[in-house]
Amino acid sequence: MTTAGRLNTLILTLVVLAGLVLTLLAAAQGYRAGLDREVAAASARVAARADFQWLVYRRDGAGLNRSLRALAAAPTVSGAIAYTRIGEELAREGDGAAPPFAALRAGASTTARVLRGANSGGQLAGSGFFTVIRGGAQHALLSLPLVTTVNPENKLTAFDFLEALTRASPPSSDFVIGYVHLAIDLPLLAREALAGAVKLLATWLVPVVLGLAAVLWWNRRLLSRMQQVARTMDNIAGGDFEQHADFRGGREFDDIADALERLSHSLQRHQREIELGRDLLSKKVEERTSQLSRSTEELSRATEAASESEHRLQRLTYYDSLTSLPNRRLFTEQFGLLMRLSRRGGQLLALLYVGLDDFRRVNDSLGHHAGDLLLREVAKRLRHSVRDSDAITQMGDAKHNIAVSRMDGDEFTVVLNQLETPEAAAMVARRIIRRLSETLEIDGHGVTVSPRVGIAVYPGDGDNPGALLNAAATAMAAARQGGGDGFRYFHRDMVAAGNERLRIESDLRHALENRELELHFQPQIDTVMGTVIAIEALLRWEHPRLGMVTPYDFVAIAEEAGLMGRIGDWVLAEACQRLKGLETAVATLPRVAVNISAAQLGEGFAATVKSTLSRTGLAADRLELSLAEQALTAADESVLNGLHELRSLGVYLSLDGYGLGQSSLVQLSHFPLDELKIEREFVTDFREQGQAGPVLALIATARSLGLRASAEGVESRKEYRFLAEQGVKQMQGYLFSKPVPLETLLPMLAPWHFSEQIRKFGAQAGPG
Repeated sequence: MTTAGRLNTLILTLVVLAGLVLTLLAAAQGYRAGLDREVAAASARVAARADFQWLVYRRDGAGLNRSLRALAAAPTVSGAIAYTRIGEELAREGDGAAPPFAALRAGASTTARVLRGANSGGQLAGSGFFTVIRGGAQHALLSLPLVTTVNPENKLTAFDFLEALTRASPPSSDFVIGYVHLAIDLPLLAREALAGAVKLLATWLVPVVLGLAAVLWWNRRLLSRMQQVARTMDNIAGGDFEQHADFRGGREFDDIADALERLSHSLQRHQREIELGRDLLSKKVEERTSQLSRSTEELSRATEAASESEHRLQRLTYYDSLTSLPNRRLFTEQFGLLMRLSRRGGQLLALLYVGLDDFRRVNDSLGHHAGDLLLREVAKRLRHSVRDSDAITQMGDAKHNIAVSRMDGDEFTVVLNQLETPEAAAMVARRIIRRLSETLEIDGHGVTVSPRVGIAVYPGDGDNPGALLNAAATAMAAARQGGGDGFRYFHRDMVAAGNERLRIESDLRHALENRELELHFQPQIDTVMGTVIAIEALLRWEHPRLGMVTPYDFVAIAEEAGLMGRIGDWVLAEACQRLKGLETAVATLPRVAVNISAAQLGEGFAATVKSTLSRTGLAADRLELSLAEQALTAADESVLNGLHELRSLGVYLSLDGYGLGQSSLVQLSHFPLDELKIEREFVTDFREQGQAGPVLALIATARSLGLRASAEGVESRKEYRFLAEQGVKQMQGYLFSKPVPLETLLPMLAPWHFSEQIRKFGAQAGPG
């Protein structure tokens, strides 16, 4: 932009800004005058209604509504409310939200007239013009006292009060009998004031704008010719010597045009001479080099394409695209060769099958991208473990080293050869477990996984690649079920156990359809009142062959098989439905607590809970979600947002198992919790070993975060008294009741059912 153009723009900008400022200042002045007029007019209309005093004294709602409707008929009045002198609402006209009576008249005397602004939500705000146009205030609440000459505390009849009103009284005997609040439409006043200011501005702005337009037109005409000169010079510099802009007109511009014409002809002649010489030279060079260059390029491209295709095909065929490790196909081919070499040399060979217990939780909670990053990091750590181990040597073709391979999903293999004894493989297994158990940084989250390793030794555990691989996988599955240091050697008894586990998994897939799952409930007691305040829903499985199966025996299998999502949704819906059915049977409906695992806290968890509440009709404040401790480390921002949304609806959130895992106090403070549960293991440690420190620490943690503390697994009076002395008011355990069917639990829901039992214990919860 030229200097003249920038100056013109600056002048226009200043004029426009000055006009806007003057308009706003004039509008603000007009707005204040209009508001004062409306306040005076409204006060006069209220004072003219002599019937208000009698209607308020009679507390006549219908009559007051008619009078308020007449006041609200004014265009600028959007609502009216009548109050008693102590702030009790008697009648209302209009639907808008209003601030509380006490807040509106705070600090004012009983006879004072009060004017304050309020927003659409009924919260107090300023009533100034600029506050209104920013949307900060929607109404001006005008509070007018209703003054009478009759003392309303004399308790006269309505007729006597009316008769007393008609008698003259000295001015000193005035009493405030009530108040009328009028809502004045501030945006309407602001618009009227702004419209008047705009009209005023237009009377002087139009001549100024016309004068500026004339100056701008003249400057624009002059600048147009200068721009034509500049474009012509650019065309000549760019090699365009044929077309020139016609900017003649005036002696100065004619001289410039003649000079440019002469310059153009001279440059055009020299350019033709240079191009002719360059063309002759280029033709000679191209004739001698073009054929050789084309041949060389074609040969190079063909060689590169063939090499790339071969390499890409090999990578796709034999290597995992995510981790760049050998895949199952390459492993099977090379492992068979390695087994034959070991047999020929009489050497031992061990196969380690590595699986990750918590991979599905990470994948579900943080997303597939985070799962991919986790697998890449695990592959990297496995390679480092192999490279650092003295028990592992390079084997076979260096291009196809299968020391570490990826099988499927979160499962990897490690091959060890030249072992002195089968027990030497345990050293590498421990190293792998130690390296993989260290915290990994994934997308800003600290993630830990629990590796499990199965070990199979050739030739004792299998004489072919498939048999040895199955043996190692079976041992890994046994390691996942517990025992050892996270790894297990294969033995024949594992085959039968693995088959039984597969049968349980298969039966579990049909348990929901066959209605074999059921819920038992254990009460949580308020030890101050002796009343049940919540019931925890606990899952039971009535297996047709095995009988009653506890969650301890099948939850781990369900999580590994990916069934916890369906089962968790069923437990949530069933618990809500069962509690909803008790509404007419009990005086006060307790909360129902549903345990939520970290695997359930996916992106759509909040939507599932809201849908379940809507479908069952259960109020949100009757549902408690008891989150597993692993949720603190697994939850991402979307899960936290979902939990905040559920809590805002009234859902009660508690944390179970805190202190048993690896979550930190910082992570705990970020969750929107209501309650911290003291896990049964801590209560048991106090009972069996007198270890009160962890319990006291958890109680102190709950108090520091403003959470309720509740205890689980309370089984003795000694435990009860200790917890009560520490201020724990909510307890649950066999001391009160074991988990029972809902029908058995129903009598316990009567008010103060446990009060006599608690009195006999000889202690009640102290403060806190």
